[in-house]
Amino acid sequence: MEPKQSYKENNYPYYHQVIGNDISNTWHDAAQKELGGDWRMPTKEEWHELLFSTEHEWVSIHDRQGYLFTAKNGSRLFFPANGYAYDQNVGTPDEGYYWTSTFSNIDNAYVTYLPSNSWGISYYDRYIGIGIRAVKMN
Repeated sequence: MEPKQSYKENNYPYYHQVIGNDISNTWHDAAQKELGGDWRMPTKEEWHELLFSTEHEWVSIHDRQGYLFTAKNGSRLFFPANGYAYDQNVGTPDEGYYWTSTFSNIDNAYVTYLPSNSWGISYYDRYIGIGIRAVKMN
């Protein structure tokens, strides 16, 4: 939950440990732990629905680059380019990366990636420093 000086497998306490197939709304859910209540991490399926059922475009809002998603009902969400952290290196800030709560295997979880020229879902090592966009269930 706290920022680290370095994001590596040797300082991630759950590396090579099974903690479930999906951590949304569990003790391991960082959004739930930080915000409480009905807040939680979105699942891979929820990210998939957002990516494939909305219009989206790369925009700049208040000098921040990122993707703006617009639903058919006109609701909009902005996801700023936030980069990622691996070891002591920070990835390019002109790309957005957001964790899903869904694991692909014991060491990896699915990530939504949003570079300026494309978007999709892939999986990354769970120890990498990647942003979380919390969702709230009604």
